Amino acid sequence: MDATSGASFVQVKIFEKSDRKPTTKKIETMNTRTPAVFGTLVVVFFALCFTGARAQLPSDFPRYNVVNYGGAAPGSLIGQLGGRTADGTKSYYVVLDNTGTNVLFYSKTQALSRFVMPNGLIAMAVTSSNGFRFIDETFREVDFLSVPEGYTLDTHDVHLLCNGHALLMSKEVRPIDMSKVVPGGRPDALVTGNVVQEIDANKRVVFEWHTLDHIPITDSFYDLTQKNIDYAHINAVGLDPIDHQLLISLRTTSEIVKINRQTGEVIWRLGGKGNQFTFIGEHEENAPYYTVGQHDMHRLANGHLIYFDNGNISGGGVTPCDRNYSRIVEYQLDEVNKVATLVWEYWHTPDISAPCTGYVNRFANGNTLIDWGCGIASSGTLITEVSPSGNVVFEITYPNAGPSGFMTKQVWNSTELAVAVTNSGIVAGQIYDAAAAGVSVSVNSFSGLHENELIVCRHFEAARFPQFDDRAPQVLLERVTLSGTGIDSISADIEFALPNNAFCFDTPLYRDPAELTVYHRPTNGFGMFTALPTVYELDTQTLRVTNASLGEFIFGFPDLAEIPLTPLIYSPTNLATVNQEQPVVLDWAPRGFVRSYRLQIARDAEFNNLVVDTNLTESRYTLETVETNTQYYWRVNVSNGGGTSDWATASFTTVPQVLQITYPAGGEVWCRFQVVTIRWIDNIAENVALDVYKGGVSNRTFVTSTPSIGCYVWTVGQFQPFPPGSDYTIKIRSVTNPNVYDFSEPFSIIEPPVLDPGAVTVLSDGRVQIALSVPGALKATVLGSTNLLDWEILGSLPLTDGRGVFVDDAATNFTCRFYRLRVP
Repeated sequence: MDATSGASFVQVKIFEKSDRKPTTKKIETMNTRTPAVFGTLVVVFFALCFTGARAQLPSDFPRYNVVNYGGAAPGSLIGQLGGRTADGTKSYYVVLDNTGTNVLFYSKTQALSRFVMPNGLIAMAVTSSNGFRFIDETFREVDFLSVPEGYTLDTHDVHLLCNGHALLMSKEVRPIDMSKVVPGGRPDALVTGNVVQEIDANKRVVFEWHTLDHIPITDSFYDLTQKNIDYAHINAVGLDPIDHQLLISLRTTSEIVKINRQTGEVIWRLGGKGNQFTFIGEHEENAPYYTVGQHDMHRLANGHLIYFDNGNISGGGVTPCDRNYSRIVEYQLDEVNKVATLVWEYWHTPDISAPCTGYVNRFANGNTLIDWGCGIASSGTLITEVSPSGNVVFEITYPNAGPSGFMTKQVWNSTELAVAVTNSGIVAGQIYDAAAAGVSVSVNSFSGLHENELIVCRHFEAARFPQFDDRAPQVLLERVTLSGTGIDSISADIEFALPNNAFCFDTPLYRDPAELTVYHRPTNGFGMFTALPTVYELDTQTLRVTNASLGEFIFGFPDLAEIPLTPLIYSPTNLATVNQEQPVVLDWAPRGFVRSYRLQIARDAEFNNLVVDTNLTESRYTLETVETNTQYYWRVNVSNGGGTSDWATASFTTVPQVLQITYPAGGEVWCRFQVVTIRWIDNIAENVALDVYKGGVSNRTFVTSTPSIGCYVWTVGQFQPFPPGSDYTIKIRSVTNPNVYDFSEPFSIIEPPVLDPGAVTVLSDGRVQIALSVPGALKATVLGSTNLLDWEILGSLPLTDGRGVFVDDAATNFTCRFYRLRVP
């Protein structure tokens, strides 16, 4: 039976090595492209077996093709298969086995994501709650993490680290007068920056970093003349497994940035306008921006950097070097001399161009899995797995272009994640080797039943919910559990083989095994880990602890040293004025690591008359009430394992509520379609609305709600004309308090000036006379051109009752002359 008739099984041919017909070889020079390998295509229409009940799959289950040449890395395929309207199929979340042909799980409603954590939990973004929920193998929610108040969750990436910390990304919007930054910039621009936060197991921020504090806006490829500017667009975050500093990917600046977690300072920038590296082995036709709009970077155990190079910034600005393909790049980095050498790349044949997203996994066998992101729908290719030599070993495609989806691979919910050894009849004074698990247990004392079992298991999946009584160490992926039956208590000296340090993917590596410490907690998956006295045995390459009991064991080493640095004050800025009728929100950010803050607010500069003196773990504080017309002084410092920083200090003064229009100031003449900037001063927190009045009567509301940032750029009468008149005013008002408002002085609105050809006269001496008629205007400007491209101002003249006469004395110098009017 074929798939369209609802077959639940069909034979799949797995290509043996002799069946392969590769058309490419490993890259010998990095200027040589690596196309995909295509032998005889094996097509498997829709998924074929349901593990367990082996039930027939729904008739609307997506159709897809699998090409399998053998040699794919182990792991389950987790993601979403896209449906297609033309054949009546729907999108399903799925877990597939390593062949891609056996469906282990499918659902239309139980969402999955590509964010499979090292501990096996899957992170699901919940934008309505500004955070991620974490589900286990039963799809039960077991944890939730959200970004702090004041920020908006960024769903591009999330990481649960092996030590229980998490890396979260968020967005912040700051009003910036871009007219002072770039030509044509808007004074009312809202610039979106990105925030990276490391959150500990107690859900407290221990590190925070802002793009707007470190990456210049002008380094963006985004159109900086827009009102809303997503200038950096973070899409990936991670820890460098070697030195444990922070790595981020910024799409619209097209760069990878390395950040010092101790200080918050930028260590280096790879790519984009701020690039600090020399590229070797790259395609010179793409210079100087060799990678553009990239996604999903990872530092490998050998120090190489691998990521998905989109080759475009679709929707995010002007792509500096347009390419019609996306690719995976791997660079060897010399961080001292700032040299990036291309050592491996892959792009597909035929070309696939992903205008957004795109992901990459590197496996222990050297294979690379590529999710083609937004290129899936146009190409019909969902994922491609290639060998180190660039040969395709596995691929999932759709029969036709159109469906989307996503897919990642990880050994998940599998017996392959553990090696267990069981010893029976445990007695004191004996040594029990569990060589397969890399553990030797020398029993010092024992109590329990005569018939008993000791189960020693090494897990290749991180511990869940680790906690520590002090600062968390960096923790390795591998862990060991000792459990048993018939055992009441046991005390043993244990030797552990060193955890694997040759491969990692988004998990840390250790530099010196002598720095490793074994941590223990009595209950697997729950409770506080305690450091055990640990000895590194150089001869046997083992870690030894004494007098240990049953429970869970992990391996850690000290994280980067903490340095107490003075925090950055955001608001109120020094000498600012604030609305004395509203709460005052104090906002700041750490530089480097933080455990707590101390905040003081006083009425005197010496901080003798304290209003607030408190310790906090959040970088925001609301002073609910203030005295009128009073100057306050405030300061904040940081405490961490390195001590306490100096104070960051500022002051603010409370003043009455202010909302006052400063432009239009009275007497202006605006014409329809003219772009004007309405300006005001205020100290209110809520949004404002803007209305047009004519003759003291409301004409229309042209802005129902906009942030009260001091200005708004308006195109006059863009959607509906105004009757000409000189009795217009602008009303600005609070959207929450109708008693808070202000009116501008009167100004005029006129129709756009029209130059009537019949009003242009060539005088006898060759000069040109123009009779101007612009009702409502007090002044007009005449411009001239000889080619309709380059215009010069010929002169301005006052108008009486909207009329005037202009004479072009220079017209005698030209055989052809064009004219244009401008008001004012």
